[in-house]
Amino acid sequence: MTTKSRLLTFVLAALALNSVASVSSAQYPVGSALARRDSAQRTRSFGTIDGLVSDTNLVPLHAAFVSILGTPIRVGTGPNGRFRIVRVPAGQYLLIVKRVGYRPVSSVVDVATSDTLRVSYTMAEAPQVTTLGTVVVTEPSRSERLSSSATWSALRCKGMRQRTSRLELIRETLCRSPISVLLPCVCQSNGPRPLPHVS
Repeated sequence: MTTKSRLLTFVLAALALNSVASVSSAQYPVGSALARRDSAQRTRSFGTIDGLVSDTNLVPLHAAFVSILGTPIRVGTGPNGRFRIVRVPAGQYLLIVKRVGYRPVSSVVDVATSDTLRVSYTMAEAPQVTTLGTVVVTEPSRSERLSSSATWSALRCKGMRQRTSRLELIRETLCRSPISVLLPCVCQSNGPRPLPHVS
């Protein structure tokens, strides 16, 4: 490549970069609301929240969770009770601190541009909750299960051996159940009889 062709390549590259820069800056008319908004978004300022969580005796609390309401931001405290949230957009937020066994605390914080906000939270123990009695889950013994289902099994077996149709088995089962008082037409020994007419 000759010096002349290198110089030409360099000039063309510089022109291309210049035109790209002018297109991106000329996306919106200078001074318009859209240009100001676009500029503000590109240079959006962030801050940091640095804090400590302790109990009422000022002992640092490990495993407390600090979250910012309305955002997916949630961090835990370390063994020294400290937490740090970086790159928080400038503005006002509600910080909520929670830990098992303690009452949650919250406060409104104002994050400033390019600044570190230092906060401290003291958490009080939650009142003791009444504990429930022990729950015991048991399964009936095999003999209890067999005895409770023995009646139905006997009816089924008897019906299969002695009855010629399933309809007879259903009729017999219904007539031995408490529902039989509601079905007089089915449970009559001399055949089905219609229910009495009520006028």
